Amino acid sequence: MLIISFLYGSDYYQNIYDRLRSVILRENRGLWRGYHSAPEVLQLYPGYITSDELLFEIKSMLDAEQCRGEPYTDIIFDGIHNVFLQFPELEENVIFWPQVYSLMRHYDASMITTNTILVVDDPESHNGELSVDNRKSEPLRQALVFKTDFYFELNKIKTKVGRAEFEEFAVRVRSAIAQRVPNEPVLWNREAMVFVNGDQGQLAV
Repeated sequence: MLIISFLYGSDYYQNIYDRLRSVILRENRGLWRGYHSAPEVLQLYPGYITSDELLFEIKSMLDAEQCRGEPYTDIIFDGIHNVFLQFPELEENVIFWPQVYSLMRHYDASMITTNTILVVDDPESHNGELSVDNRKSEPLRQALVFKTDFYFELNKIKTKVGRAEFEEFAVRVRSAIAQRVPNEPVLWNREAMVFVNGDQGQLAV
């Protein structure tokens, strides 16, 4: 797994990987037995990295693993919203992301892209909410929606029980290739790292 991160360093992803691995081993003890691979992280620091430099770096890492006979099976671009805040050279090159996704088609790997949109309360808007976005990322998000096999939306929801306040994470499938899309979201239990049905609190299938 190769993670191109605009957010965190390798320790963050290694911790998540280890937790997921322990959950999956509990559910299926035969899975991952004897398998000790770990994610490789290309951490990008805010600054003036150019699109050519980043594209060359990514391609070099992908080609190197193919030459070793152990190609990446998964490629994750994490936190691309930060490109439009902290990476001015990448932001200015409007064809960078089409180049990246075109390049990825040459490798036999699943690709995941994460993007965060901040929303605040705004009584003057038509739905009572305002997206904190300078709209520069909109063309990229539109491209992702039309070119992805699966599109998931995760929303953080605050609920109150008496005086106590809890955070829940609702996951909704927005689109899926040749599959039915569920009408209702499921809840993501961040601590247990499982999906649960919102009304019953049970493991979602």
